[in-house]
Amino acid sequence: MAVIVMTLIENHLKYGYWFKSFMKIIVFGGSIFLYSRFYGKSILQTLNINRKKPSHKLIILMAGVYAIVIVGYLLLKDHIDLGTIRQNLMNKENLTVHNFYWIFGYIILFNSLLEESFFRGFIYHSFKEEGMSRAGMVFGSVLFSLYHIGIMSSWFNPLVFILALISLTVAGIMLQYVEIRNDNLLASYLVHGCANLAINTIGTLMILFQ
Repeated sequence: MAVIVMTLIENHLKYGYWFKSFMKIIVFGGSIFLYSRFYGKSILQTLNINRKKPSHKLIILMAGVYAIVIVGYLLLKDHIDLGTIRQNLMNKENLTVHNFYWIFGYIILFNSLLEESFFRGFIYHSFKEEGMSRAGMVFGSVLFSLYHIGIMSSWFNPLVFILALISLTVAGIMLQYVEIRNDNLLASYLVHGCANLAINTIGTLMILFQ
């Protein structure tokens, strides 16, 4: 339900990025808070957040994810309507050359954490509590993909759209695997943040030089 609400807000309310981000905190964060209160858990327990330091393997993975996103963009850029993306960001999200640094910084540092908390923390671990770990991994990853595709549906031609849908689902499963392997949501958050850093590197070049 939370994903449906946010998809409607993202696509049908004509407000800027900060309003939508505030609503996302309310919808996603509120779902996590209510679940934690209902089951008598702390939010850190619900999300599986602890203070483990990132391993060397995780740091290498973070760098690899950044490189893969950049290389993927270079390979597919001729099939992506860059002009439409730029116009969409400027009009729909009220992005300008003066405020995009703040928005991109928020996406990397805070939006990544919010999405990991909801999809890899709240959804997966609520399924896991019921003995349905695999279902939680797949369900959370598909929701993650559908949510982002709803935002980006006008950016690609049909072939790239389908590829993006599959890629985002696989990315969601990989992020969940990172969370499970490291037994810490912050691990998948760091990887997600690096992916967003790469995407926003591309976005910065697009805004400044397109």
